[in-house]
Amino acid sequence: MKFYSIKSEGKWFARVPKADADSQVADGRVTRHWEYAGTPGTTLGWFKGELKGRITGAEVRALGDDNFFSIYLDTGDVAQFKLYESNFLSLAQALANIDLHSEVVLQAGLNAKKSWTNKKSGKVVVPTSLYIKQNDQNIAQSWPYDADARWFTGLPKPTLVEKFGRTSRDSSKMEAAFDVELDNFIGRVEAFASPEPQEAAAVSESSDEDTAF
Repeated sequence: MKFYSIKSEGKWFARVPKADADSQVADGRVTRHWEYAGTPGTTLGWFKGELKGRITGAEVRALGDDNFFSIYLDTGDVAQFKLYESNFLSLAQALANIDLHSEVVLQAGLNAKKSWTNKKSGKVVVPTSLYIKQNDQNIAQSWPYDADARWFTGLPKPTLVEKFGRTSRDSSKMEAAFDVELDNFIGRVEAFASPEPQEAAAVSESSDEDTAF
């Protein structure tokens, strides 16, 4: 079972378990170069442009200080999303409309239209993106986008709140709406899946954040 997350290259990446960290094994594994907080490093693993298969499981699990939502596919691949980050928001929009009878395709990419420049490093950052399809069609969103309002119809919008003289962004109502989608989807998957127990696996998240070297 391979646990994939979307990295700054605009691709899915799964790291090789430490017990199997032999770069000479000819199974498609490559060395990923990355940089975090100015320090370069490498991770051995596998890249994929898309993950596809029928969904056999879904869960939220704490990994370190963060929570991750995982979708298990019948191919043995697992798609992981850190809760409330940008690609998770795209996923949450589609969960209610995923047909569990059909194969789902989770495509990773880059969104050059939303690129921005890091003021400290001067580097141009191109954000990653997620595209979810079934039967060659994009899956409908739970909250349609309203171009005039520049927001999603029915989805609570983050607000700015002031406390003790400081202004912060409050996304709690929006996150609560996504939590409802997660709970409903996990319930649907559990009801649909076979009664055979899901294989348990410990997942270790690398510290190499999404800045490609």
